[in-house]
Amino acid sequence: MVEKSPIFQSNKSYKNTICVTLWHGNLKLTSKELKKPMTTKTKRFHLRVYDNFHYMDESEAYNHGKFDTYEDALIAAKAIVDEFMEHNWQSGITPDYLIVQYCLYGEDPIILPNEHGKFESFSARTYAMISAVEICRKLENK
Repeated sequence: MVEKSPIFQSNKSYKNTICVTLWHGNLKLTSKELKKPMTTKTKRFHLRVYDNFHYMDESEAYNHGKFDTYEDALIAAKAIVDEFMEHNWQSGITPDYLIVQYCLYGEDPIILPNEHGKFESFSARTYAMISAVEICRKLENK
């Protein structure tokens, strides 16, 4: 007698239930419920970046990424502002001048939650004022 290997006849999924029929020779085994949820975890925040030079032009905006926590999204948003500041800094430049350049030409990241609720808010322009002072101080002293 040749032994048959198990064969799956059907695999249907419903909300939190998986129905599987398994044939092994003449034996039919059916599992009605497995304790494995069928949902996939979505990221809670995403970062959308607007271009100050093309103010109010949605076609110039782009999605930068999705994040599990607000803190991760905040780190990415601050990095975008800091990168602009470091790239546009020159010896002798003042923080005020750097802020004006950012307001005209920089990228403006916003953190958007994917669910309702109360979340912190991030202002890239406010952070740019802090970043400009720190970047000028740091790079001028190199």
